Amino acid sequence: MYGVRPELWTFSDSGLGRTVGAYSTTNIQVAGVDELDIVKTNGTFIYTVVDDEVIIIRAYPPELAEIAGRITPMDSPLGLFLYDSNRLVVISQGISIEVFDVTYPSNPQRINWVTFEGYFIGVRLIQNKIYLIAGMPTEDTFGNTLIPEVGITGTWGTIINMRVPASQIFYDPKTIDTFFHYTSILTLDISAPAALPDVKCFLIGTSGATVYVSENNLYLATHQWFAGSVTTIHRLQIMEDTVAYAASGTVAGYLLNQFSLDEYEEHLRVFTTYYDVNSRQVSGLSILNMQLELVGSIEGLAPNEQIYSARFLGKMGFLVTFYKVDPLFVFNLTEPTNPQLLGELKIPGFSNYLHPLDSNHLLGIGKDVEIQGDNWWYQGMKISLFNTTNPFDPQETTNLILGVRGTDSEALEDHKAILIDPEKGLLSMPIRLCEYLTNNTDIDPREHGTISWQGAYVFSVNPANASLTIQGRITHIEDLDAFRLDWWAFRDQFIRRTGYIESMFYAISNSKITFHNLTDLSFIGELSLT
Repeated sequence: MYGVRPELWTFSDSGLGRTVGAYSTTNIQVAGVDELDIVKTNGTFIYTVVDDEVIIIRAYPPELAEIAGRITPMDSPLGLFLYDSNRLVVISQGISIEVFDVTYPSNPQRINWVTFEGYFIGVRLIQNKIYLIAGMPTEDTFGNTLIPEVGITGTWGTIINMRVPASQIFYDPKTIDTFFHYTSILTLDISAPAALPDVKCFLIGTSGATVYVSENNLYLATHQWFAGSVTTIHRLQIMEDTVAYAASGTVAGYLLNQFSLDEYEEHLRVFTTYYDVNSRQVSGLSILNMQLELVGSIEGLAPNEQIYSARFLGKMGFLVTFYKVDPLFVFNLTEPTNPQLLGELKIPGFSNYLHPLDSNHLLGIGKDVEIQGDNWWYQGMKISLFNTTNPFDPQETTNLILGVRGTDSEALEDHKAILIDPEKGLLSMPIRLCEYLTNNTDIDPREHGTISWQGAYVFSVNPANASLTIQGRITHIEDLDAFRLDWWAFRDQFIRRTGYIESMFYAISNSKITFHNLTDLSFIGELSLT
């Protein structure tokens, strides 16, 4: 029973046994389209990946916190989904999807297990459907033709191996993958025990694809240098229980990441970096219709700079490029055939991630820089608050600089490491802090600081009065002196995710979870995960 005290449990139909209040969720790109992450919660239990195990934590109320159960997946887990409070999905390397009924967390029941040949490209959860994208070569090293195979293990305990019929592999000469790799989309209903997956296989060239998913379409974008440095985009329409090929198109250059793509009112907006006729690196905006035909564009933005972050918000678009300074561009996308660049702001540093706080304010998370003549060097982390009320004249209303050169955060590479709740004015992220440990004021900007601290910073954000302040910080490292001598030895104590349940704030590392008061971050308690 993993130490569970049965007298504490009273199960309702939802399996929670209480009325659940507000709690944080994964920071995702598209509302209604959940993304894979290492931590999920339903407001009572927290589910977290620790090494090759999934730990189920009864987290609320914190005074009753305990390890409620453990799951050992069949392979190393990549991340989790949670559906309807009692269906936990584990996506693992290999590729596999395991669906668990966690109504009784001390005894999680695996109710479906699907394995799939190939390499992992991406996955999303929309309502009760998993959409997993995988690729695999069409031939083995001996030249033998391969056909993707699905393995299904249900509650009955037997295994079904199912190959995709060759006659059902989609092929179009205009979209052929010259690397000869299959792209397969597996659709699985996780609400039904032992549900059979639907698998659609395509020869459409998506090796190393950037994945963007709306509620109605799945887009796969692949950069192709050999074709003149273009990005090919494929649209697969999401049907009730399957996906179907819909259209393909190309745009010049390459994407930064999934935030370079956005679907809005039957159009796809795309930011790319490319080289113009003068061999200058520039950026551009392309707007495509649902046939992925170009209907509008803006070309030649920010010569000799590259894109560092992008974000779309309804009929507006925002782009950050960088070389020495950070230009924030603001676009009006009301008319897809006539997009307009409205305003531009140049400030030191750059933002790796942009997050809309409301219709007129953006948060930027990135790095500060120091400029000396023609040279520049990254410095500490920079968090900026932007006001775009006047889109022709965007302003940075305030900012915070954290640490010195070498300061870093998982949030700069993975948006899911960011906890952000604009209604609560709450922002949190893990940060590995570097500092200069001498009193010397004449420090070369190329010199990295000493790694001196790791943990979660918690900020208070109020765009209405241009306020961005540090509320506090939390660490799981007890011996900071030893940490400074050998920080890598403490990596299991690195906080990776934070969240809240009602009035409780929590921070999770591989070693433990700590609980704090959401208002002042005062310590409530902790639970070892090792």
